[in-house]
Amino acid sequence: DHVCCFVAANPNTPPEVLAKLAEYEDEEIRYGLSQNPSTPFPALSRLASDPDVAEEARKNLLSRLPWSDDDKEIAGGLLDETRGKESGKYFPSLEALQEAVEGYKEASGSETFDPDNLAVLDLVSDVYAEPVEEEED
Repeated sequence: DHVCCFVAANPNTPPEVLAKLAEYEDEEIRYGLSQNPSTPFPALSRLASDPDVAEEARKNLLSRLPWSDDDKEIAGGLLDETRGKESGKYFPSLEALQEAVEGYKEASGSETFDPDNLAVLDLVSDVYAEPVEEEED
């Protein structure tokens, strides 16, 4: 498991190996993946729903977004609020998250996230997707 932890945290590890490691139950492996800038987005977005590593995975996700600080604040708020409501689901793409941020800003007329404005979270419900079914080997 120690070798897997180092592999999971190594940014030079191939993405397909990182994706496979995301299936492991070991918390230290998932923690390394949650902080690795090379972890593929689908695996990282699933980790963002994992209570053991969600905070680190969320920070990693948000650090990848080429948006303004306001957009990152909104995206973080949407991930936090909606993850709680839609347990076990995740954003399938950065584009979908961008769309949700734009939808939030348009509906609320705000450039910053207001956690009390939960009505607009309905806008992001179609942005979520069910987790991908694991293929049998």
